[in-house]
Amino acid sequence: MQRVVKFAASHNLRLAIRNTGHDLAGRSSAPDSLQLHTAGLKGITQVESFTPQAPTGQSVPSEGPAVTVGAGVLSGELYSAAAKSGYTVVGGSCSTVGIAGGWMQGGGYGILTPSRGLGVDNVLEIGVVTAQVSYHIDPETTAPGPIRQHEHVDSFRFAPGAN
Repeated sequence: MQRVVKFAASHNLRLAIRNTGHDLAGRSSAPDSLQLHTAGLKGITQVESFTPQAPTGQSVPSEGPAVTVGAGVLSGELYSAAAKSGYTVVGGSCSTVGIAGGWMQGGGYGILTPSRGLGVDNVLEIGVVTAQVSYHIDPETTAPGPIRQHEHVDSFRFAPGAN
């Protein structure tokens, strides 16, 4: 992925990230673009005690149990993995919706939203691939929700060009 992002940036190509392609807003169907398909990135890692990365010199408490998902994980796959471990997770109402793509970027509404909040309200940390650095998690700008109390994040930065 990192090489594709760098290639697109160095050749001034429009880059569209696509998982399932069923983004209601059409963000995954960009004409005349280089499309990066993430559907094969199916990693699901569960931890009992997740601690987000913190800016240098600061520490943050554990957020408790959490799950890290690859960019190609679908709601149904996440629900199955969580159920096997006895956990409940917030995801899309349709089992074929990708968790890390347009669903989350659009807020992340699902069946548990009334009781557990939107998908973005449950994000603890986001890893981003940029053309400037290989891969990073920027604790100053990762996500709203629990990190906001520690980092004073003003916006949800998960878009092309986010610093």
